[in-house]
Amino acid sequence: MAGKAPQGVMPPSITVFGGDEVVDEDGLRAHVNFLMENGVHGVCTTGTTGEAAALTDEERVRVMSIVVDEVNGRLPVYAGTGHDSTKLTIELSKQAEDVGADGVLVVHPYYRLPTVREITAHFEALRRAINIPVMLYQNPWVTKIDIKPWHVAELFEKGLIDSVKEAHGDPTRVHDIIQLTGGRMPVIYGHDVAVFEAFCAGAGGVIGGGDNLIPAEMSRLYDLVVVKRDMEGGRALWQRLLPLIQLLSYTRTGERSNWLQMVKEGLEMRGRTVGKARMPLLPLSCEERAQLRSCLAALGLVRE
Repeated sequence: MAGKAPQGVMPPSITVFGGDEVVDEDGLRAHVNFLMENGVHGVCTTGTTGEAAALTDEERVRVMSIVVDEVNGRLPVYAGTGHDSTKLTIELSKQAEDVGADGVLVVHPYYRLPTVREITAHFEALRRAINIPVMLYQNPWVTKIDIKPWHVAELFEKGLIDSVKEAHGDPTRVHDIIQLTGGRMPVIYGHDVAVFEAFCAGAGGVIGGGDNLIPAEMSRLYDLVVVKRDMEGGRALWQRLLPLIQLLSYTRTGERSNWLQMVKEGLEMRGRTVGKARMPLLPLSCEERAQLRSCLAALGLVRE
């Protein structure tokens, strides 16, 4: 499928809300420009980090349209259009195509736990309906369905997907899929936890929530490891970023990390007005906020 191939750092943009949880168009446009000014290579919208699950379908289309309009062809834009219903996925994907998205980022149906055959049929129907590239969004942490590398490769060989965002977290998935597809399909790493290792395994880019908070640093990491093949320089930068990455990715209690709130509150600490996450997500605790500020201060991004 023709289109701009996904590569590099493609932040899954947050959705900026005002105090009443209404989409803040000016704030969203400002955030998109912040990302582009810091060297990213593409922008994704209405995904997990964009709180798509907390948006109405009308809001999702509006956010897609705003992001596409603000980027204005300067970088590729992939719009998140996944839904548990094939019909609604197709409707959202058609609207993404209509507003000018370069591709769609599609998490497979999830709530009803579809089988391999049903997932394949879902993407067959989507492929018939649109004419822009499809990136499979594989995220078993949220969907509780793990599409194995062989099935990802099969979807690609059948012409049903053009690339994959592999958010499993394990960078071995990257080299497995590359091997299975003969290196012909772009494999984008979709987690914050092991970006350096994923680049070393052959990932052509990253779509991670933390990219919103440190876009310049992640773009620099991509340049060092993927473009310049400077592994020592890349490793040194990654070691500097690790305390923040670990704070975004892990908790000692085994609960979900409050990564989205950390991204948004971290941006506020950096002087960006981006609002809060929609409820039921709550603001960070005082302890979490202090840890976040300390990590950002160590990177020279805020004052302690």
